[in-house]
Amino acid sequence: MMWLALSLILAGNLGRAQIQPSNTHWASEAEVMMSKSNVVTDILNKLSLMYDVRLRPRFGHGPVIVNVTVLLENLGPISEVDMNFRLDMAIRQMWNDPRLTFVPPSDEYSTLSLNHEFTKKIWVPDIFFPESIKAFKHDVMLPNTLVRLHPNGDILLSSRVTVVSKCPMDLSFFPMDLQHCTLLIESYGYTLGDLQLRWSDNITLENTNNFEIAQFHLLNVSLREFSLEFSTGKFSDLSMVFILKRNITYYILQLYLPSTMVVMLSWVSFWVSRESVPARAALAITTVLT
Repeated sequence: MMWLALSLILAGNLGRAQIQPSNTHWASEAEVMMSKSNVVTDILNKLSLMYDVRLRPRFGHGPVIVNVTVLLENLGPISEVDMNFRLDMAIRQMWNDPRLTFVPPSDEYSTLSLNHEFTKKIWVPDIFFPESIKAFKHDVMLPNTLVRLHPNGDILLSSRVTVVSKCPMDLSFFPMDLQHCTLLIESYGYTLGDLQLRWSDNITLENTNNFEIAQFHLLNVSLREFSLEFSTGKFSDLSMVFILKRNITYYILQLYLPSTMVVMLSWVSFWVSRESVPARAALAITTVLT
């Protein structure tokens, strides 16, 4: 019995010795994670301490340059009746804010990936779509927004949006027509001296070769930078022009070919005997009604 008791005591001590390092390991990992979180929290707190969200970057020292890229997710439907088109995309804006520069403690903090709440505490460009009929941001399950902050003050802001925009169409050559649908991007409140929009030098448009649009082929997408002048000032603008060619195959199969066959069928009445009036009349009426 004594040997049995000693064996149980030794086994219990060994079990505790094996469990103890595991608990210590998890505790050390939690401390490291907490320490890293505190470092990022301190950086963000220091940046927001003297930050005035009401003022744009480089206020009084030239315009802020906002580089824009677009990831196309879906194009269509395109409506000839309403003269509009729908576009689903991720629009990315990149600019520099010297007030958000910081010294990273290590290479691990070279890029800070933040959530959408951070955009409420910093200045962001006030872009909008001038010719849009309806536009909204996606927020399922949370707002679809990506924010990245770099030590030199560079900011990347990406948001998923859906835009329904005007598309005036010339249907004179329908169904062999070529349409140009334009999406405009503009700053609402900042004039050209305060903010300038530019297509990014690296990648301006992505995913343009993976679309299957009903009744249309996407031939090309043209990008342009320009400015428009209003009574309130001169504003920077960007445009995307979608060049669309109608797919005539559908109309050949559903319209041209059946109509041609009916017309050819009506010619059969010329080979029917004159005396067969009921047959000629029935054939003619059938083709007209068809």
